[in-house]
Amino acid sequence: MGAGPSYGFFCSFLVEYLGESGFNLEELKIGGYRVETTLDRRITEHAKQAVEAQAPKNTPGVANTMAVVRPGKNAHEVVALVANRDYGLKQEEFQTQFDLPSGVENKFGTGSVYKIFTAAAALEKGIGIDTVIPSPNTYTSKVFKGGARSCPATGEPDTRWYCLSNHNDRYPPQMPLKQALATSPNTAFVILEEKTGVDAVVDMASRLGMRRTMATNIAGVRPTPKAPRDLRLSQAQYYASNANASFTLGPAPSSTLELANVAATIMSGGTWCKPTPVRRVLDRNGRPVELAKPPCEQAVPEKLADALAVGLSEDAKGTGSSSNAARKAGWTRPMMGKTGTTEEYKSAAYVGATPDYAGAVQVFNDGTSPKGICIGSGPPRLCSEGNIYGGTVPAATWFDTMVKVHDGLPEKPLPEVEDRYRHGDTRMSVPDVVGTDVTRASAVLRQAGHQVTTVSVSSPRPRGTVVAQSRKGASLQAAPVTLSVSSGPAAPTTPPPDLASSTAVPPPPDPGRPAAAPPR
Repeated sequence: MGAGPSYGFFCSFLVEYLGESGFNLEELKIGGYRVETTLDRRITEHAKQAVEAQAPKNTPGVANTMAVVRPGKNAHEVVALVANRDYGLKQEEFQTQFDLPSGVENKFGTGSVYKIFTAAAALEKGIGIDTVIPSPNTYTSKVFKGGARSCPATGEPDTRWYCLSNHNDRYPPQMPLKQALATSPNTAFVILEEKTGVDAVVDMASRLGMRRTMATNIAGVRPTPKAPRDLRLSQAQYYASNANASFTLGPAPSSTLELANVAATIMSGGTWCKPTPVRRVLDRNGRPVELAKPPCEQAVPEKLADALAVGLSEDAKGTGSSSNAARKAGWTRPMMGKTGTTEEYKSAAYVGATPDYAGAVQVFNDGTSPKGICIGSGPPRLCSEGNIYGGTVPAATWFDTMVKVHDGLPEKPLPEVEDRYRHGDTRMSVPDVVGTDVTRASAVLRQAGHQVTTVSVSSPRPRGTVVAQSRKGASLQAAPVTLSVSSGPAAPTTPPPDLASSTAVPPPPDPGRPAAAPPR
């Protein structure tokens, strides 16, 4: 197989993978080995056409990359690695030797795609995909520090609380986790991150598949002892040690291939496998050669992964953030998906999967000028601000590819969700006490570890009956609960006397005033 325009990135990844598996380049050249790869030419051609249709290869400063992986519990086979650029040495023809789809080459981050890891960590801690979580328009954390100058001061020198807002003010004040994954309110996931801790979210990113990515530093390269202070740390060390709440918003460098492999892990019942371009290697005598590679592992419980897949299933439906792209492509199959956009619009991403294929698309600035990316009235372009979103070029690229890839395949459903992961762990829930006596209700809640306060409200229910409570259902930790307690029906008011039937004599007219004029 030659490394032509469509296959160059795959071949580069293949050589790198074989090197990591114990081969050197000279052995590959003269050893007489036969390498059978996992590359699918048909899928690669579809993906290559899609990335170039959305962002032509001669688009200055805008890279469009895609990776497609086949899920499985014994292997995650890489079937396509493409970019709108061609692999090669001729820069004037927009060729590159950077591993755009497989390396940690998007230096600006994936945006809200990383909310997947926060959701997974929260599921592990006890909530369910139907658990209602707060999603205020603005939020100031009293757990995380390191906020911008516009955020409230903590009282410590030069330190501010972490504060943020949603993309717009049209979000409801609370919503189920499943809806939050589809519509992506920023505040909801920082609130979840407070409950899980940043460490758990960072760890989940590595477990589900971002292993090479998390081993690089915040510049997207391998840490070295002589680098400036923060660049000596891996991303895992940097975000965990600083309790950096922005991690859930995906601001750090990332790999398109590893994002696709995250989706493959979720669709494989939580089984992580190192993404492989090799099916088998034979020596000159036709004997199989054993490759040095890590075994697959159960990254998260299968039922958690199943719930996460279903929790991510609304993104392409209704008002989900990729629904427009899905409708335009004619997509109707069950799937999981998540969009992402970085704060300054320098990159955007889309991750999606079916039981058959997992794929990721990242669109990012690969030029020398750190500008945002604008869309509309022609191909994507660099601009002073930016307006690209994960639901635009990235999602359109994904659906354009995957509609063709899945053509002729039987439609497969998503897995069933276990009750524990749908409604949350009942051992960590806030009991529903509406309708019970306040004394008993308070005792039940306190026994479950919750703080209770009461407010009196007028109600037709008997005095002392709980008529409402501030929260119920799954909770990540003991939570304060306010009970609205009936004070009984309001006392009846005395009606005014009926003057027509009254025997009272009206007072005589006031001699100091003129008599009233007769009616006209």
